[in-house]
Amino acid sequence: MKQPKPRPLDRVLLRLLLLRMLLPSLVVTLLAVGLAGYLWGRNLGTRQLQMARSTAHTVDDYLEHASRVLGAAARMAETATPEELAPYMQATWQAYEYFDTLYRLDESGIVTVLSPPDLRYQGLDMSGQPYFHQARAQTGATISQPFTSSRTGQPAVYIAWPLTDGGLMVGELNLGELQQAIAAGLDEPGRTVTFVADRSGTLLAHPQPNLVAQQANVGDMEIVQRGLTGEAVSLYSTDGTFVLGSAAQVEWTGWVVVAQVPLYVVYGPYVGAISIALLLASAVWLGLILYLRQQLIRHVVAPLARLGRGADALAAGDFAQGAALAAIQAPFAEVGALVTDF
Repeated sequence: MKQPKPRPLDRVLLRLLLLRMLLPSLVVTLLAVGLAGYLWGRNLGTRQLQMARSTAHTVDDYLEHASRVLGAAARMAETATPEELAPYMQATWQAYEYFDTLYRLDESGIVTVLSPPDLRYQGLDMSGQPYFHQARAQTGATISQPFTSSRTGQPAVYIAWPLTDGGLMVGELNLGELQQAIAAGLDEPGRTVTFVADRSGTLLAHPQPNLVAQQANVGDMEIVQRGLTGEAVSLYSTDGTFVLGSAAQVEWTGWVVVAQVPLYVVYGPYVGAISIALLLASAVWLGLILYLRQQLIRHVVAPLARLGRGADALAAGDFAQGAALAAIQAPFAEVGALVTDF
């Protein structure tokens, strides 16, 4: 059986370097990069969730403060006559820009006091409103389902406080403030987008106001569906772009707040930094391998090759090569021993 031709020493040593040093180092590096990417993604997911929580708390605070203002008007309505209550409600409406309209309803649901005054609504029967019977059965504030205000065209809700005489103090709360809060916290273009949707998925606030005006529904989005049951973080595609999104609930109403950011924004800086680091590391490794190969050829392969040629000459009877063999510089003891033996 024919024996395979031995490979040159420099190639053998180079192969050992590649298999025993470079490849294991590359595997360890890739594992480290993958782990770092995973941790990076988890940290960004936590950050996104914190943004959604923050916006949800802002919405809760807005509703709670508006409810307290309306509660103060309700306490005034318990003891004041309509003539005394009207200027108080007007002052409240002017001082706090939460409400588009304030109503005082009697036990039959008839509007007895209205601010700002509007003859079209004075004496109007509001007992058919869904919140009327629900609010009278409560001891605190009741918030209705969102609707589009006929006055402003913006999303709004009714907040109702029950009175001891069976009536209600009602405020039509404009949710346009949420839109302004979303716009004020808007990140750089192409980065984080935050929006608020009610439990049916209808948008209440969004960086694109036209979607709110069109009453766009995002209830089919997975992140919104998951947000209806609690906090969530997820990767998904929207408008052809993969995003990292998080969802949190508005505690009082169950509305869903979603904060989402494109994946290229999330991982772009990380991938860029890792790519540069890998390129630099590869360049260093390549330079090191080439340097080691050059040194091996110079200090090991070349002396051994000269020694081999000298040995061949001696075997052929050319004893003049003895002096040449003695002149070979031996960088290693083993090479020196071979030179001496010859």
